[in-house]
Amino acid sequence: TATVAAAAAVALSGRFLAEFVAEKWTGFRFPWYARQEISLATAVTLAAATTWLSLRLFRRIRPAEEPEPFLAAAGFLLAAGAAAGFGSGFPEAGFLCVPPLAGIVAGLPAKRAGPRLFAALLGWAHLPGLVSPRAYRAALRFAGLEVPVGVGFLVLLLLLLPLALVLFGLLFRPDRREWRWALHPNALAACLVGYAACFGGWRERPSYDGEHRRTIRVEEWADLERGEAGIDLASQENLRGIRILRPAPEAIDPAGRTWSRRLADPPDLLSWKIAESPDPDAIRAVTLTLELERPADRVRVRFRSRGGFLLPTGEAEGSGGGWSEVDRLEWRYAHELTRLEERYRLWPAAPESPLTVELEVEFEADWFGWEFEAQESVFVHRGRVRAAQTLPALAR
Repeated sequence: TATVAAAAAVALSGRFLAEFVAEKWTGFRFPWYARQEISLATAVTLAAATTWLSLRLFRRIRPAEEPEPFLAAAGFLLAAGAAAGFGSGFPEAGFLCVPPLAGIVAGLPAKRAGPRLFAALLGWAHLPGLVSPRAYRAALRFAGLEVPVGVGFLVLLLLLLPLALVLFGLLFRPDRREWRWALHPNALAACLVGYAACFGGWRERPSYDGEHRRTIRVEEWADLERGEAGIDLASQENLRGIRILRPAPEAIDPAGRTWSRRLADPPDLLSWKIAESPDPDAIRAVTLTLELERPADRVRVRFRSRGGFLLPTGEAEGSGGGWSEVDRLEWRYAHELTRLEERYRLWPAAPESPLTVELEVEFEADWFGWEFEAQESVFVHRGRVRAAQTLPALAR
């Protein structure tokens, strides 16, 4: 098994080598995003070349002549993978191993290699759609998932190692006439010529186009209590070729996937004030008035005090009667809010402690007036503004 695993690793290395070359050539992390078919062709042709190299290296190392030990090793790996998936709370991973295992078992009664191979390949028929660039791109776009190259290589190796065991056990006989053409140097030359042709066609097409765009997140933030503000750019792709259009034209070309800039002063986007007045129904009563320059998507108001707060029965979930203690109090308000005036009645557990009021405003638009431009890119804006104020403790 170790020998075949090493052979499979060498064979699969061409798929990742093709992506590495493309990444270095374009400067993008996902150079295949808008050119999936031609990118897959380059990966397949280079993987064919490394497969040839793998067969040449390991053709004289065959642990057993009969196919049964290879089939048993493949079945063991699939059964272990299924058990690990179901036992660790990832049934999806377990279900991936079931069809290939069933295919191997279904082919055991056959005496010839052809029916056994056909049954085994049926078990792996569902995998190409799951490990294709299209599926990976969908995961990037909709779920934000990203699999590093090293992890992707390991997962692909674990998925295909049982298949390599089956193929190696049932088919590979380097002394047979039908395998001589596959091991001839002309076969390697054909693979390299095919890779060069595919790479030439791939190079003429852009990594991103109008249908397949690069997504760049723009995070605007401000902390009014500290007097700090800034703008952060982040993407799963490299940030190349970005221009600032407003407030002042400027070209930026970050080397990585993040870029940040501190602002001299927080933008004047909101005004708020807090007033406290006696209330016979509460220990402390606070009135908050908030004015926003632009509609907000979410507004949160929090109260903190040493010792927490008391809530009357029925206002705290799970309370059994009397009063219930909570660490903090928080109110949330819906989107499209431009003005808020609310009076809060509070029962601090330690009235002699100061009362802190925290305000957090979240938005999903450009509030700061910064505009960016980049070819075939979509900028997604979001941000937050935080503020806090502390009221003194009540006099005894």
